[in-house]
Amino acid sequence: MGRGSGMYFVRVFLETSMKGPRRGDGWYGYLLETLTKKEEIRTLHQVVMEKDVTANQLYLKALLAALSRLNQECEVEVYTSSLYLRGSYENHLQGWICR
Repeated sequence: MGRGSGMYFVRVFLETSMKGPRRGDGWYGYLLETLTKKEEIRTLHQVVMEKDVTANQLYLKALLAALSRLNQECEVEVYTSSLYLRGSYENHLQGWICR
């Protein structure tokens, strides 16, 4: 799982309970996975309920919540079934602001 660069490598898995363009109540969840210095897998996860949102909003909230858990520079690999999220990354990355 490590990348050999000396930098931490984190996998982020995202999921939501909603599909399609409708608004409603739903949940998002994320799981962060990394290797410790002892080569053991460490995970962090969270599931959050939201009201009156779309599936795209849930995926964005999941990604932001997951990335906010990172506390040091690392290489990140994101797994998602969201075409909206993937398309935003692939087509508009230059417009994203990192803080």
